[in-house]
Parts: sequence; C-alpha cells; structure tokens
Amino acid sequence: MKRVSLVLAILAVLVVLSFSVLRQEQHITVNKTQETNNVIELDNPGVKALKHLEVLSNKIGRRGNGSENEKKAADYIIGEFEAIGFENFIQDFTYTLNDGKNYSSKNVIAIKPGKSGKEVIVGAHYDSSEVVGLGADDNASSIGVILEVAEAIKDIKTPYTIRFIAFGSEEVEKQGSEYYVSQMTQEEIGNTIAMINLDSLIAGDKMYVYGGSEEKGWVRNLSLDVAKRLELNLETNPGFNKDYPAGTTGDWSDHAPFEAVGIPYAYFEATNWETGDLNGYTQTESHGAIWHTEKDTLEFIETEFEGRVAERLSTFVQVLANVLVEIKETKRGVDDDIEKSTKAIYSITNGILELDSSYDLSDNEIELHTTLWNKVKSIYPDNILERILLLRIISDGKGGTTGAASALEDTNSSFEFTLDLDDSFDQNNKLTDKDFYHTLIHELFHIISLNDTQLSIVDTQNDNSTFVIDEGICKKDSYLNTFFQEFWTNIYPELKKIEETYDGILTDDYYDETYNFYLKYEDQFVTYYASSNAVEDIAESFTMFVLNHAPTDESIKSKKVNFFYDYPELVELREILRNNLEI
Repeated sequence: MKRVSLVLAILAVLVVLSFSVLRQEQHITVNKTQETNNVIELDNPGVKALKHLEVLSNKIGRRGNGSENEKKAADYIIGEFEAIGFENFIQDFTYTLNDGKNYSSKNVIAIKPGKSGKEVIVGAHYDSSEVVGLGADDNASSIGVILEVAEAIKDIKTPYTIRFIAFGSEEVEKQGSEYYVSQMTQEEIGNTIAMINLDSLIAGDKMYVYGGSEEKGWVRNLSLDVAKRLELNLETNPGFNKDYPAGTTGDWSDHAPFEAVGIPYAYFEATNWETGDLNGYTQTESHGAIWHTEKDTLEFIETEFEGRVAERLSTFVQVLANVLVEIKETKRGVDDDIEKSTKAIYSITNGILELDSSYDLSDNEIELHTTLWNKVKSIYPDNILERILLLRIISDGKGGTTGAASALEDTNSSFEFTLDLDDSFDQNNKLTDKDFYHTLIHELFHIISLNDTQLSIVDTQNDNSTFVIDEGICKKDSYLNTFFQEFWTNIYPELKKIEETYDGILTDDYYDETYNFYLKYEDQFVTYYASSNAVEDIAESFTMFVLNHAPTDESIKSKKVNFFYDYPELVELREILRNNLEI
C-alpha cells in the first residue's frame, strides 16, 4: 500500500490549537480503564465523543467534499490522533465527479500496535453533506466515537494491530474508502481480519450492527454478544425487507469496498428498519430521515430526542472498545456442508463444460459460469487443466468458501474444482481479480502437491520417514514432504495434540487453542489460514511465491516462500502464471 509520512503543516497546527479547549489536561486523557469479567469498563463513556462531535459539527461545521471545512476536519483528526500518541499517516487522493471538476481529499490513518501484526481496520468518514445540515449525525458522531475509543484502549494490549482510518469524501461515491482498498496489496488484504465501519450513530430510533451472511457475520455476532453482556440495547436488521436479509445491510457506506475484496465486516448505525420502506433509510418515526437534511444538527437532535445522543454515544463507545479487545479471527476455509451452497456441477471434457442434468439453469447463469471457467483456462497450464474433470459452482456469500480442489478417486489422478461466485465476481458481475487470483493459485498448488505424482496410497517406503495426510502418504522427495520436514517437524506435535484432543469437533475451545498456536508461531506463517496445517501452509506460501517478489528477510515465513525457488520447474511455472495473470 502506498503510504505517505505525516508532516503537519503550520495551518494544521493552528487549527488543532484553536480547538484545544477539548483537551484541558493534554497528558492525562485516558479514561480510567480496568478489565473485569471479560468486560472493559470505561468511566463516563461517550462524554469525550460528544466533545469531538461538537467541534466537528458546531465549530468546523458542514464538511462538503473537497471543501475547506473538510480539510479543517482532517487536520483536527490528525491532531487528536497525534495527541493520543499513535503513529499517523495521511493518504492523499484526487477524483473527478460528473461535473467534470477535480477534487482532492485525504484519508487519515492512525496505527495502534497489537499482540499480532494482523490488523483490524476501524473506519468512518469525516465529511458531510455539502448542502444541508452540519453533519452531526452523519458523520461527526462516528469520528467522535472512534477518537474516544482510540484513546481509551491505547494502553491495552489488543489481540491485533488496530488501524483507525478517517475516510474523506464518502458522500460522493465512497471516494476515500474506495481509494484505500484500491491501494491494498493482496498481502495486506490477507493480513486484515476484519473491517468495522461506523456511520450515523446518534439520530436513529434504534442502534444496530450489521455484518455478512451466516458465518461471515462473525464480527457482528461478537458485537451483539458484547452488547448483551453489557446490557446495552444493540440489535441487527430484522430482515423485514427481502432485499436486505436479516443481519445484513446495503452497500452504501465505507464497509462496502472492504466486503468486495472478501474482508469480513461489522457496521454500526442508528436508524429504524421497521418503518418507511423497511430499508433502514427512514431513521425515525417522528421526523423521518435526519441525515442529508437540515435536521442533521446537534441542536435539533438533542432537542427533539432528549437523552438519545448521550445514550447512543455511550453504547457505541462501550461496544466498540470491548470488541477490539476481544476480537478473534475465524479461519476461512472450505465449508463442511458445501453441498447446500452448490449452484451447479459441470463435467469437463477437453476443456468444455457440460452441465449436470439435475440442474436447471438460465442461459445467463451458464454464461456466467463459463466466463469463470474460461478465466481459469486462461491462467492454468494444460497439464493442470487436464486433471480437472468436474467443476462445482457454489454461492455462500463473500468471505466463506472461496474455492477448493479435491481428488475424485483414491488414485489422486483427477480433481473436482470448486469456485464461489460471490468471491469471484463483484455486484456488477466483474471478476474480483485480487481474491480470485489468490484462490486460483492456492488451489492450483493443491492439485500439484496432492496428485498421484506426489502421493502414494500405500506406504512403499516402510521407514516412517514421510508425512502422512488424509489424501495419502507423501513420497519422500515430494514438495509437501520436503516442506514438512524442513518447517513443520518441530511444531507439528503441538498442533496434532490439539487435533486429537477435539477429534474433529470444532468447539470454541478448539478454535481458542488453534488460534493460540498461530499466535505462538505467527512469524512462521504468511497468513493465519496457513497455520491450519502443512497442506494449507505450503499452498499459501506458494501463492505468495507466485504473486509477490522474493522476500529478503530471514524469517521462517519468508524462507517458506523462497523454498520454491529451489525447484526450477516451479520457478518456470511461476513465470508462466505471472505472465498469464499479467503481473
């Protein structure tokens, strides 16, 4: 990702100093914080958020895209993050709107180191409507909450590094968040376990948190659990509108670009999904929508909804702070019940798809699946394509099963290949290259490392010197056995003990132990998923080998990536794949 070191201009300093009334005791600003019964308790939560909100909406005022006031808001946020003590960056960007004019804005980024280098992004936009209101609800409220939470947890050891981002120009097609995601590398996307978005927190009748469907909504589910333990009134979309299933929301805020590249999200908001068109737009029964109207001022909201602002800010501060302290990544892998998400199965002869007769699909659906398969054919070499005899198309939402390769018979000579539509295409049915390519390379190496040239069904060596997996027994000079002997012999007994203890029953305790295993050896794995086992580790490492340049440091995870350079045939394959991917 392209990042520019932050150097405050004299103007920025003057802007910050003009609002110094907010921080009367500059160096004694952290809420008294203690951990009791797995809950982070904060003194007077929401009070500091309100003060930030007052500055942004009442003193700076309306913050339209590209305006002087938007710049002042960015400078204020920069100053507050610096006062907290975080490392800061700014990310400048420009864009052109339908009026033909060029605009400039910036994303303000502050980083709180955690126990792990893996990251959670917490973001909200700081601009507002350029024509009406003062943007108190939309979205000074969210920036206030983020600044208070950032300060409250700065001395707490969070499981992950937290990347706080104040996005510019959201009100015009989410320019800030779209630009930020466009600059993320595949490695950075894989290193981001979740994105938490906040938007319009103080005006709505009810407080909500949304997330992805089913297991992809794990950050939402954690937030609801935290709120329940804190006895706070947080709920989720009830699903009364079929266009927005229960627990989910639309793509109208800064979570959407992150969801589009497969990053799980949670999205905090105050509105009302039980009135109007049941789409969450009508925030209140008594006054309709507050955002983008002249009513979006702190004075109006506090007058018409007595006590609401304080309650909303207090709730969201408490929930967000506790989520960031408790959050724990779930592994992204193959769905155990993949059948229920299957949309089609095709047999493949000489590269041509033939739909299984049990599926009745439209011409458009078949065309979409064929487009996907043709893309695979344009990337994979012929000797890999020849081994794929079945194509399974699934749809389980973004961030679940992205793809899979599994042997069709005991000989491991041919494979079924699975691809997920939601992770392969965006909402406009265009291929999401970053996720799609990562999946293709990962699964390609499964086909390479788990076929009959690499595995035996029976032990022909009789010396217990090779790695045994469910698919067979690794041949002594196979890629997987060599990789295992070099990188896994010292740590495998520890993971094996965990696996044997739970015997395939995936309880919370099981995930806790495997997660702790990852944290213990984090510097050995290129991604969290790589810590699942040696089979996934070598596939993830190969993917980094293909998609990135050779690492130069001496870490074990870098040695794993460089492992493949010892095989001329894999170096040649890398060049073929990179050429086909146009890297």
